[in-house]
Amino acid sequence: MQRALAVHIVKQGLQSGLTKFFGRATRAALIYSTNPQDSDDFLVYDTKGLLDKYKKEIQAYFQARDAVPYKNRIESVSEAIVRTPEIADGLYALVHQSKDVHFHMWFVERPQTESPTALLEQWLRFAQLPLLRPDLEMNYGTQIGSGRLAEHAAFDVVREVIMAEMFPRTLKSGDADAELILDSLMEIATVKEEGSGCTGTLAIFDRDPNQQPKVDYPLRNSVSINKFKHVRKFLTATSRDYQLVSIGGDIVGFSHRESLATPLLAEFEKGHLTLALRGNPLCQAANGVLRAIESKWTLNLQRQTRSLSTLDESLKTQIEQVVNELVTAARRDHFGFTLLLDSGNVRARELSGQHLEQPVPLNADTFKLFADMSRVDGAVHVDVKALTISAFACLLDGESGEKEELSRGARFNSAQRYSRKTSNMVVLVVSEDGPVTIFENGEATAAIEKYIRDHECQHSPPTYKQWKSQ
Repeated sequence: MQRALAVHIVKQGLQSGLTKFFGRATRAALIYSTNPQDSDDFLVYDTKGLLDKYKKEIQAYFQARDAVPYKNRIESVSEAIVRTPEIADGLYALVHQSKDVHFHMWFVERPQTESPTALLEQWLRFAQLPLLRPDLEMNYGTQIGSGRLAEHAAFDVVREVIMAEMFPRTLKSGDADAELILDSLMEIATVKEEGSGCTGTLAIFDRDPNQQPKVDYPLRNSVSINKFKHVRKFLTATSRDYQLVSIGGDIVGFSHRESLATPLLAEFEKGHLTLALRGNPLCQAANGVLRAIESKWTLNLQRQTRSLSTLDESLKTQIEQVVNELVTAARRDHFGFTLLLDSGNVRARELSGQHLEQPVPLNADTFKLFADMSRVDGAVHVDVKALTISAFACLLDGESGEKEELSRGARFNSAQRYSRKTSNMVVLVVSEDGPVTIFENGEATAAIEKYIRDHECQHSPPTYKQWKSQ
């Protein structure tokens, strides 16, 4: 019973942490055993039903001869095996076996992201740390702490990926440099210089003497990267064609952007930090929170809506473009809004709000105004046929229904209620913490939902044999 509770809390912490980091609802599951002699006796921890549609693929995996490579107990503490088997396109799996963890097979939903899967693997490695105990009997307080560790492990996850790719373990000061650099980058991005976040580019190299960059304009004396005020001032001196250069934790000068192949590139833009590792997107940070670089959220009017699917193709393209840009900005800057995409009789709508005497054309020139209006409490009313903004700060009303989720808050529920009584209207809601929902006639036709915490703990989880026969 205590072991089941331990696994449950760790899994719940992992799910919550992954959801925050990747910006999308993420479930996790675990197939676990302290005695890998018979895979049918492995325990299946999957209270959210993640593995239900992958039973055939998982069974095929366990039928392979090398599914559980070590049939005997591993005696050496240093002996371990870690694998990432390909189970199915939508599922990421990590197998770990060692002396203390006789068999762990973690599963999570594969997120849509530009960031590398190495981040996902590190999340799973951190999640299993609390379970790496020979007796597997940890007190309740420690388990609560382990859930919180998984939920707030983003900094450690990113640091470990940077270490693995950039600072060899054999390199002196590698651990210290990775910690110092990431901590300093977060501080530089968070603290404002003269009222606003800094803008500029910083190229970071390790201290390997064989890979030192040729700096075009070196400083006479290097400056530590944790001298935040100095570094922010240096960054403002870098234009689009130049970048600041750091070796380890020391700022050494300026170079043309095209003259260096940079292991780690940090780009700052008014408080936002984007990291790229060896030319590939790694992660981003805003307001002191590290997150994966997610793929741009895409509204597809043809597939995700009914009332707007019959519009002219050119008009649909314009609407999709401006809405996608607004949703992307909201998810990046962590603000919520409600958008009414009206294909009916706009002037006949009785909406309480700030109506515009002259509707504002919706295009690139007015997008900033559109975004600012969306930040005001209430909904923005858009005439999709004329592609204009008709009103903003609109209050939505409607009668409650059976399928409401009161825990989702006023913005979500008022949008659903208004949609239930309104035809020829798509109501798009973006919550401050990221979820996107599209309502038509009171029904959610498309959604990127927030993870709902898993309160169910199976004190006697099914064995693998029982689970595959369910």
